Amino acid sequence: GNPYCQHGLSYLDMFTQILGQFGYGSFLGHPLLVTLFILMTIFGAVIFLNILIAVVSDSYGKSCDNAARLFGRARILAVAKINALEGIMQPKLLNRGDVPTVRVGKLLFKLLSLAGCVFTLYELTVFFSYIRGEESITTAEVFA
Repeated sequence: GNPYCQHGLSYLDMFTQILGQFGYGSFLGHPLLVTLFILMTIFGAVIFLNILIAVVSDSYGKSCDNAARLFGRARILAVAKINALEGIMQPKLLNRGDVPTVRVGKLLFKLLSLAGCVFTLYELTVFFSYIRGEESITTAEVFA
């Protein structure tokens, strides 16, 4: 007959389908075996869930212990990057401890760097105006 037509067998068949659809016909005639089977599978599921909760709780506790240290390390790296960027964006033109020749050298280097940037921008504007055809310039003048 159809196992879903009998009240007790329909629940047992649904339970075994949840567990993976295996043959339960060997202990079908013994009600005590069926009861023990159901109780042991539920007990095993509770034990496994308890183990899972314990492992997750332990991992969470370890991550909370490491959180302050990791946050401090990330904060130090962020402060170091900001300090480095401030040094690049706002360099000290002259240090008080420098020898006068070093100070003059630093000033000349900064002035030559600025002049190089201005000259490069001028050459780029001449080149792009030549490409657009706005001025009549020879190629030698553009690449000179």
